[in-house]
Amino acid sequence: MAAAVAAVWMIGAAKADVAAITSQTAGMLTLIDTDVGTILSTTPLHGNPAAVAIDAARGRIMAVAVDTGLLHVFGMTGSAVAVHKVIGAPFGLAIRPESGTALITDQTGFLLREIDPDCECGIAA
Repeated sequence: MAAAVAAVWMIGAAKADVAAITSQTAGMLTLIDTDVGTILSTTPLHGNPAAVAIDAARGRIMAVAVDTGLLHVFGMTGSAVAVHKVIGAPFGLAIRPESGTALITDQTGFLLREIDPDCECGIAA
């Protein structure tokens, strides 16, 4: 089973450590409380989700799905916020900490794209 795990992030009044995990096989984003090992939420994420990253400063999680070519933006509870089309086959994902933009690698075209998830604006390719 292929899965990607985002960095752990502190959430909630009790400051629980939360991990975001994608599963290509299950087509799912799962949030886990790592302090007690319980699942906080599961959200369907179709299209072979690959990478996931947490933007703690802005309170969001981003994930890319290879087959659908989509960048998904979620709130910290796993609720969908936005979906953006990405040209090519998005595979790798990182978040630029100073701006919150998504840095996305292309599995087939050896490209790096920068997308602003607040406006679906491509900044660079």
